[in-house]
This record gives sequence, structure tokens and C-alpha cells, in this order.
Amino acid sequence: MKKINIVKLTPAWQTILEQIGLFYQQNNSTNADILVANSYFAGLEDISETQVILTPQVAAQFMKYSLYYKKNICLEGKLADLNPVDVYTGCYNFKNAEILESRVQKYKNFWILPFQIEDIILNYHKKRKKFYAHRDELPSELVSQTSKGNLRRWLQRLFIKIYQQQNKTFTRHAFIPKPSKKLFVFRIDTDFAKLEDARILFQILQRYKIRASWYIEATAEDGLMDFYSKLTLHQHEVGLHCLRHRVFKDYEPNLQNLLHGKKILKKNGVQPTGFVAPFGDWNPNLAKAIEKVGFQYSSEFALDYDNLPFYPFFNHKFSPVLQIPIHPISIGRLRRSHFSQTEMIDYFKTIIQQKIAWQEPLIIYHHPGHNYWRVLEAVFQEVQDWQNLTMIEYADWWKKRQQAKFEDNHKEIPLYREQGEKFVYTNSPETAAPDLKWQPVIQAPATVNCNLRKWSWRDWLYNFESWRGKVRR
Repeated sequence: MKKINIVKLTPAWQTILEQIGLFYQQNNSTNADILVANSYFAGLEDISETQVILTPQVAAQFMKYSLYYKKNICLEGKLADLNPVDVYTGCYNFKNAEILESRVQKYKNFWILPFQIEDIILNYHKKRKKFYAHRDELPSELVSQTSKGNLRRWLQRLFIKIYQQQNKTFTRHAFIPKPSKKLFVFRIDTDFAKLEDARILFQILQRYKIRASWYIEATAEDGLMDFYSKLTLHQHEVGLHCLRHRVFKDYEPNLQNLLHGKKILKKNGVQPTGFVAPFGDWNPNLAKAIEKVGFQYSSEFALDYDNLPFYPFFNHKFSPVLQIPIHPISIGRLRRSHFSQTEMIDYFKTIIQQKIAWQEPLIIYHHPGHNYWRVLEAVFQEVQDWQNLTMIEYADWWKKRQQAKFEDNHKEIPLYREQGEKFVYTNSPETAAPDLKWQPVIQAPATVNCNLRKWSWRDWLYNFESWRGKVRR
């Protein structure tokens, strides 16, 4: 099996190649299915046989171009289900290249990216962004400014397109442990919850046989803390949410917040291995504190959302703490945008359809105090035949996936193969294509709404409310 060769393995490219689950190595040999040329070398422009993905700064060394700033790239046609790719960076137009539907530019055997991957993957700014719904007023949340998940899907489809043009089978590792069953992970942030609400939520979870990951506000009253400490007896996970419901700019207050919160949980018989930050906030000093306290994973949508797990790169190194992105819109945000319960259910059904089509895990979250139990029950009914894992269980599986090799006959890490308009999962890399049970590739529902990137007075209001809520705590 040939590999994808990459000239220079930068942190951004390593992150995205490992998320997709490709078989790659660092060198500039043309003996590969695809060569990613993200660094120039002599003779590159003369390659004519191998399919080459060029980064724009490399292509600019031997092609004429113009450069402009772009907030987002709106995808159309077959790629509309990916949503706009927010880039917030310089984009290149090359004079002699053909602009394809995916906004990739094609010149001979060169597939030229319109922007630098590093500018998006290593962007740690946050911004209030709206999320698709079939209505005028859309839900919003403060999330990663750049669409890292959509970029990864976009690049993933480029790899597939190149393989298809060569009449080859695109192969990667699966995104979930048992693709035939799909995967549901449910996260619960317990800040300011009442005991009655927590008990009702637990009873609903028991009724639908769903295990969840609960993240505890360490200042919870004794009755609540006693309730939370017993959740592990029912195979639920208990992690830390906060002591103070704040994320600080500096390292030391973040560290003390986490240390004291973890100490209180341990006194109550809970050994937390995961952490999720208040408000989904993230910054390098928080990440440094999370690493120091010894958490195995964290989950902050200000860093990334609707994407696959990865190890954040900051301070010139990869963090050892796995980041698990989730869908950032909760029932609370839908309620704030005046959704009815029926509209909430329709919203989550659209997200479920997307995740099925993308073959990715569905990871959503809820606050017990927000109630709306009918909406949750409707979601739980949709995922009854899915595999259900806690966050730590999915984190443990993902770490095994990171270590798996394509040559392994690894039953826990299935391989995904796509050929033409069909796909298949297999545990054996040696099984011949005719012997596999191929299925038709499905597409997610289109999610283009003209209001997605329009600013309104409500965005100003929600930003003010967010700021006020943080300074009060």
C-alpha cells in the first residue's frame, strides 16, 4: 500500500492527517499516491506523474497569483452540507489555475489550496458564530473563530477526489469504534444545578439506558455532591467542571481553580480524569494548568467544535491532554434564541443526520437546570440503537487509534474505504475489494442559510450577557 508523502510535517498538517486517519510519512518522494508539497524543493514544478497538493506559499514560488483577505468560503453544490469554512486569513488566486467547485485550484497535476492550513488549525481566537436552522433567528455561541472541523472535512474530500481520479480506493481509519452502530456521547455540565433537576435527568438516562459524562461544579451543596459521587456505580463518568465558574487569563489562578476543585471531588470519592471549562473557554494558560493537574482530556468549543479529537499545539509543543470537540449549541442556547420545543427537536435531528452522513460521533451537552426533558427524550429515542460511550471511553479508544498501523489486523480500529460512490468498513487491510459489502455514500442535508454570517443586534446583546456572566463569577 502506497502512502501519502508530505515534504514537511508541521504541527497543523500532523493534526489534520491524524484526525482523518491517513497512512502518511514525511519525505518528498514521488513514490506515493499523493505528495503534499508544503515546502519547496528543487524540481517540484517539473513533477508530472504524481498527484501533488500544493500549499499556496509554495505554489507562489513558481506561479503568478493575487492575494486577498477572506472571512469565510461559502461552499456550494455537493459540498454545501459542510457549511461555510471560516478562514479569516489571506486567500490566493492563481492566474493559470482552474477554480474547482471545492475552491481548490487545479493546474496540470497540481491541486493548489487557496489558503495556508496553519492559519486555520493554529488559530486560537474565538468569535460568536451562528449555527444552521431552518428559520430566521439562528442560535449562536462563542466558539473557535476558524472552522477547523469543516476544513478537515473539506480537505478529506479533496483527498477522496484525487484518489477517485486515479481509480484508486481511498483508505483511512474509522472515526468511531463500531461504525455499524454509530456513536453517541452525552456530556452534562452541572453548574448551578438543583438536586431535583439532576435526579430527573438521571432517571431519564436510566430509562433510555444511556450513560453520560457529568462535569461537577465543586461548590455544589452536600446533597448534590453525594448524588454525583454515586453516579459511577451506574457506569457514568464524573469529571471536573470548575470550582469558580471562570476561566482566567493567567496560569496561576487557573491552576488553583482546578487543583481545589479536584481536591474537593476526591474528598467525595470521585477521581476525575476529564475536565471541561466553564463557558467552553480556552487559552494556553488554561491548557497548561489542565496538563499540570494531570487530566487525560478536556473539551472546550472556544478551541474547536464539531470536529474529531486532537492534541492541541501551543508553546511550541503538542499537549499530552487530548481535546474532544463537541457540538456547541445546547438546549439553553436554543431557548435563548426563542426556539419552541418542536423546533429544538428538529434542530437536533438535523445535527444527527449530519453526523450519520459524516460518519462521526454525535457529542452534545446539556445543563440539568435547563430542563426541556421532552427534547432530550426525543434525542435519546433517535440514538437508541447506537453505541453509547462516556467521554473517557471515547478518549481511550482514540488514543489506541492514534497508535494503530495500517498493516495491523486491528478489530478495535476498523478501516474505512471509499471507491467511487460506495464505501465500506473492514477490519482487515488484506481483504480484496470484490469481497467487501459496499454501501452507497450518503450526503448530509444542506445547511446553507443566508443569516449564518450576518451580524445582528442580538449578537451584541449575547456577547454582553456572556461578559457580564463571567465577571460576576
